[in-house]
Amino acid sequence: MVDSLLIGVIDQDTSYQGYVPAHTAILMQVATGGGQESRVLLRFRRFGDAIPITTTATAPVVERDSFRLDLIVTRRSADVSGLGITVYRIPTSIDSLTTFDAVAPFFDDSLIVGVVLVPEPDSTGSDTISTVLLAAAFPTFVEDAREITIGLAIRSTTPLFATLGTEDGVRGAGITRFVKADSADGQLTPASDFRAVAFDTFVHTDPAPPQPATLTVGGTPSTRSFLRLNIPSFVIDSSQVLGAKLLLVPVEPVLGAPGDTFNLIANALSADFGPKSPLLIALDSSAIGIPVAVGTSDTIALDITSILRRWQNNPDQVRTLVLRLRTEAATFAELRVGSSQRVGAAPSLRVTYVPPFSLVQR
Repeated sequence: MVDSLLIGVIDQDTSYQGYVPAHTAILMQVATGGGQESRVLLRFRRFGDAIPITTTATAPVVERDSFRLDLIVTRRSADVSGLGITVYRIPTSIDSLTTFDAVAPFFDDSLIVGVVLVPEPDSTGSDTISTVLLAAAFPTFVEDAREITIGLAIRSTTPLFATLGTEDGVRGAGITRFVKADSADGQLTPASDFRAVAFDTFVHTDPAPPQPATLTVGGTPSTRSFLRLNIPSFVIDSSQVLGAKLLLVPVEPVLGAPGDTFNLIANALSADFGPKSPLLIALDSSAIGIPVAVGTSDTIALDITSILRRWQNNPDQVRTLVLRLRTEAATFAELRVGSSQRVGAAPSLRVTYVPPFSLVQR
């Protein structure tokens, strides 16, 4: 058995951005502290001027009482009590091109409409959290065509984050309207109706640009890194591979919300066409990847044993790896590691293998 550190096996490497934008991700993040801020933007489907009062009848809305906002939290800062998400009234004009700076003026104390408290996580890993927002908090409700748009932020001097479900992840926010309607007998009838979110995304402050000779993974829109490997033939062609780990050296602490983690995975390609190359999605443990914590500077050892064995079984397959986050654009966390051109921080490969036996005649 031989344990070998292979240096200089990366022929070419580069990073491409733009795979998954924040408004199509299955999760979104609201965070504060750690040098970056992240805020969630939600626009709900429009309410009507009438409301169902029976299964077959509707009645005009006479008086608005309140709204109940429902959010689904999938992850949050650990070991922190009293985490609250502040709700703001923002313009209905938000879209996929809206930036952090464009909506920053609307995250003002005068536009706060409520606070949602986030409980300690339960055994299921997700919670539905709710708060009541008074009708008076939306004075332009009718002028806005009965469409409610809100922003979410965390106000704290302590670095905190919460990860929320989205419409694309089938765990989007919802809002319920409570009103009094004019029934047929002239009486005011309490009624309510529900609207799902029509558009959701999150925006964040931009980090400093990466240093030269750096590979980047993560962020929004998501970035992937491509590495073309030139593995010695005595390893890939003739040996029994017992284990293989790609070693990546961060050139700066991992960016993101303090306390956050993400899973880094590697995929092989079925063909190498550059940034639009089709991925081979593994069904084994390599699809899980390795957890990476925000703030770490330690070398990352990513297990690619199954990929090397797949290459051995299919010699014609291109030997290119794609590094990406398992859940892309669900966090603004970003990993920056040395490329093949970075002296002292270039990727390397540690392989444990059994070389072929040599039968010597006596």
